[in-house]
Amino acid sequence: MRGEFQVEERMLLKTDIEGHPRLDSPFALNDVVIDNGPVARLIDIKLIVNGEELVTYRADGLILSTPTGSTAYSLAAGGPILHPAMQAIVVSPIAAFSLSTRPMVFSATDILELRVGSEHGVAGLTLDGQISAPLSDTDRLIISQAGFRLKVVVFPTSSFYKVLKEKLHWGISPKGD
Repeated sequence: MRGEFQVEERMLLKTDIEGHPRLDSPFALNDVVIDNGPVARLIDIKLIVNGEELVTYRADGLILSTPTGSTAYSLAAGGPILHPAMQAIVVSPIAAFSLSTRPMVFSATDILELRVGSEHGVAGLTLDGQISAPLSDTDRLIISQAGFRLKVVVFPTSSFYKVLKEKLHWGISPKGD
């Protein structure tokens, strides 16, 4: 009420499954996850960036996160930490079956197309851990920056770096000193 706050804008991801009805809510503040679904086997995920085929991941799945989501599942899978004010998309493989496969950071204006292939013919799609849908080998996913931003209220006593330091226990001796 005293006005001692700031409003930050955060980017969101939009997910379209070509040829399928829209998801109930195609937007994600944190991440879009493609995984091996009900069967614990490797899947192949082809990544095409702006129409150019880049790589086919052979992994348990793939995490596409916003800067806000970079400190969640993507971080646990070895992805980088991005400041939430940045405009970027992080792609982090989940248990990749290749030592040369690494997380990548793309421009928020890039259009990412994903095609999934699996021996068992199905995979799973989850947005922010809430919205889920099955995927088949014929599905084509298009991940892009949403056309709007989410406004978040932040307080000056709680900076991104302070929260990050507390969350990751940086600066605390493992001995408890």
